[in-house]
Amino acid sequence: MNDQFIICNKCQKQISQANATMHSLYCERNTKQCETCGQQFDVTEEEEHIQNVHLPNTCKYCHKYIKDFNNHTCAQQPHNCEYCQKQFLFSQLEEHKKKCGQLQYKCKYCEQMIFNKVKIEHTKKCQIAILGHLEFICKYCGESLISNQLLSEHESICQFKPFECPYCQFYIDEIDKEDHLYYCGSRTAECAYCKAKLILSQKVEHQLECVRRCLMAKYNLKKQESVNKVELTKQCDEFEEDYEAYMQQVEDQDYENYYDQ
Repeated sequence: MNDQFIICNKCQKQISQANATMHSLYCERNTKQCETCGQQFDVTEEEEHIQNVHLPNTCKYCHKYIKDFNNHTCAQQPHNCEYCQKQFLFSQLEEHKKKCGQLQYKCKYCEQMIFNKVKIEHTKKCQIAILGHLEFICKYCGESLISNQLLSEHESICQFKPFECPYCQFYIDEIDKEDHLYYCGSRTAECAYCKAKLILSQKVEHQLECVRRCLMAKYNLKKQESVNKVELTKQCDEFEEDYEAYMQQVEDQDYENYYDQ
């Protein structure tokens, strides 16, 4: 007769109906539900679940797990101001540009006060009108160079050249790169206990939970060992009582046989 199959309500796997009871007992004890996405999996597959489901679908900017990751537009994603090149959240960018564009600076060629929003266009016109040629100015630090070749060489090593963090995708000045990379909350790190790859900002919380689970496992193991020890002692006591009763029967039998002779 062919086995009939059913779907387990706990893990959603197809199982043989003949093994349903045994599977249900195992599943109840060994299936875990993810607190983040609700997906259920075997307790031995937790690290694999985090690696395959959560890390690839965790937003680099808000650090949240996004189920529909491909259609996610994060409000925390940085955007550059076209006037000062500083970065702001999209929700803050327009308000900043209104103020930044109206800020004024003194043109070093004609000494007029110029609005930020026309700075680049005005500076180029002023250079040609006053100097007779266009100066080559570093777009990162504002330093003037005498040729395009020198400008290219300078900009390639300029300490204020924007560096894109590989973890959070924010741009920071090259001079601040090392400090940012060390403290970046989006950097991944390895859990010291279970070796899982984690976002740095979640490492402390994860490791505390990891230690708690480890201590609970040890406690349950000792508790089980204690229960087993009590059970074994009980069985030994019962065996001793049975043995004493048996030996008493043997003695009584020998006594009766002696007097029957």
